[in-house]
Amino acid sequence: MPWDEGFWDVVNDESGEFIVNYDDEGKELPDDQVRIYYRPEISGRRITSAYNSKLTLLEDKDGDATIDESELEHYEVTYWDFGRITQDENEQDFTEYLFVEMDDETKYFELFRGKDILPSDIMVF
Repeated sequence: MPWDEGFWDVVNDESGEFIVNYDDEGKELPDDQVRIYYRPEISGRRITSAYNSKLTLLEDKDGDATIDESELEHYEVTYWDFGRITQDENEQDFTEYLFVEMDDETKYFELFRGKDILPSDIMVF
């Protein structure tokens, strides 16, 4: 989503809370189903500051099966991590993560949601 100062204030809020009150289809959630995510704690203190990263995108734009310097894109992002304990379909607790990433140049936000996966479930081609 494009830059929004209100959204910026939410991800930087000192409480470390991020409240999601709409489902994946855009329907408003009932009060008892609102998803509340929190920033992680380290040594009993909640992290409230953002992280900054320098990223490099490697893309074989010319299709020659190699990536040379001209095919690299460099950009910087700011991101925030949140998590919540929820239950799966078998009523087993698991942590669901929510990452908010902002491209520092365009100020465009992206949200990513997921859960832990086992290393054995990852395949690299």
